[in-house]
Amino acid sequence: MKFSSRLSFRLAVAFLVLMGIGAALAGVALAVSGAGYTTVNEAVDGPNHCKNGNPGVNCNIYDGKEFVWLNGGPAANGLGPDGRYFFAVLEPGGQPDPNDGGAKNLSDDFDAFTNRTFAVTGGEVSAYGGTHDATIPLIRLFPYADTSNPGGVYILAICSLGKGYPVDPRDCKYDAFKVKKGVAKVQAFLSGKKYEDAHTLGQFDGENGLAGWQIRIQCTDGTSATVTTDANGNWSFATPLRFPTTGTTTCTVSEVQQPDWLQTGNTVDQSVATGGATVSLSNFVYTVVLPNDRVSTVDGLYFGNVCRFNLQ
Repeated sequence: MKFSSRLSFRLAVAFLVLMGIGAALAGVALAVSGAGYTTVNEAVDGPNHCKNGNPGVNCNIYDGKEFVWLNGGPAANGLGPDGRYFFAVLEPGGQPDPNDGGAKNLSDDFDAFTNRTFAVTGGEVSAYGGTHDATIPLIRLFPYADTSNPGGVYILAICSLGKGYPVDPRDCKYDAFKVKKGVAKVQAFLSGKKYEDAHTLGQFDGENGLAGWQIRIQCTDGTSATVTTDANGNWSFATPLRFPTTGTTTCTVSEVQQPDWLQTGNTVDQSVATGGATVSLSNFVYTVVLPNDRVSTVDGLYFGNVCRFNLQ
């Protein structure tokens, strides 16, 4: 392209720079930062509904669905940026989608996201006008449907509306909690997908799943298991229940190779971890570090392959 004058060139450059800066700032500013977590509200519900951790800060096992409240983050690690948000309760497994209509959204059975919208100011929940019980900065999550997770695990999603609705699930914050079944033990829930990497990008972007593939999980606590992908390529694994202890457990998650297939992914970590779990990815193997004192989940542990014959 040829500009008629230096002024035109300078104006064009300035415009592009401003657009680039604006886009970068928007991307940084609207991704949710800080902490969001669940807690009890003893002033409303009374004591003894938290079955592990500090009732005011780190509770994530409860004796009833109705006793779980959203807390927008402590002052030292508040939610950001300020603005409008909504929450949703999801069941674990796959990649979280907090938007209404998502396959694992348990809140939209009862109300729309507009009734779960709240304001954040200075890092904490500052206003809520919906029908859920609220004593600011706390909001009761109930009502929401039952999870199909056999351990009673749920995921709280907190999403900024700064970019409008629907939201990109990657821009949300997530936290796991459990409604007690029997003794209050903790466990972790891992899940992902085995897919045919038709686009050969090394990451999952909607391709078809592959059934009948084995995924291997090995942990430093002695856990060694192999699970098989279902008809849609999905897999999941729940670690053994245990009483809360200090420290962490490290697990490696890998796929069992099959003849005539070449592993191409994942080269990009697309996982979403909750409850203090962390994930790293190297040479197509995930290393997952799980806290021993909390309920945690890691979804989106993906593995991609292409058939060698399709590369000819």
